[in-house]
Amino acid sequence: MIDAILIDPFDHSVSKVYVKNELQSMYEVMQCSLIEVVYLPSNQLLIIDEEGRLKSNNRWFTIGDNSYAGRCLLVDDSPDGEFVSTTTDIDDIANTLYFESDARD
Repeated sequence: MIDAILIDPFDHSVSKVYVKNELQSMYEVMQCSLIEVVYLPSNQLLIIDEEGRLKSNNRWFTIGDNSYAGRCLLVDDSPDGEFVSTTTDIDDIANTLYFESDARD
């Protein structure tokens, strides 16, 4: 199990979750069937719904200059490229997010 931060634009929440370091477990938490990894500064990884932008009535959020669709997980990257527990403070990530209020078509 690893500690992750779940960003949920459907209910505008940011929460700590514990997930198995397995794809199926991440799919279940994120409610998706395909993921993509976005590399962020400081060895952080944003695991996003790869098909999120294609789904109608999805919800969006923005970090910095980038917008993402659907639920995602924030974890850390190990030196050997594995997902590991996040060291990011939940308040720090919550303060950098903007949730869009409506679904995009």
